[in-house]
Amino acid sequence: MKKTWDDVWREGESLNIFGRRLRREQAKAIKKFLPKNVKNVLDVGCGLGRTMDVFMECGLDVVGIDVSPTSIKICKSKGLNVFLMDGSKTDFENRSFDLVFSDGLLEHFEDFEPFVKEWCRIADRYVMLTQPNHFSVLGRILKSLNRHTVKEYSYRIIDFERVFKKNNFKLLKRGSYNFNEQWVLLFERI
Repeated sequence: MKKTWDDVWREGESLNIFGRRLRREQAKAIKKFLPKNVKNVLDVGCGLGRTMDVFMECGLDVVGIDVSPTSIKICKSKGLNVFLMDGSKTDFENRSFDLVFSDGLLEHFEDFEPFVKEWCRIADRYVMLTQPNHFSVLGRILKSLNRHTVKEYSYRIIDFERVFKKNNFKLLKRGSYNFNEQWVLLFERI
């Protein structure tokens, strides 16, 4: 039976030693790539609010959205500012956020362009992604061991660059963490 994200969040995201390490490395990468002039952030696909916490540690105003009612309920119970909303079609005004952020969302869609188009519309200046690198040694191992029943597609950085360029954003910085198993990509409005 296929799981939905609501099922995943309902079960809770228990982290083993590798998952905790990944979260620590991700937090470091986000802080390293975060532009200095950012004041507010939209976290698309906020899940349980873990990356929202990272941005709040940096003193930023953060709003989260997710399609999972369970995710929203959990985040609200933590006092987070979240809304039930589809990341490919939001209710936000043009250029509402200094930075739009997404953690490992785009690989779940065969056509991720509607998401990028929307994020570029509501981002005033930046879009930051963390995405799995299915082409690294560790990425290939983890993808083959993937216990999630949620579908994942494998994309290269050039795939993201192409779609962002169509929406007037360029790749400003790129890097990796967790032994190159995850990418962090920062795009800037042209």
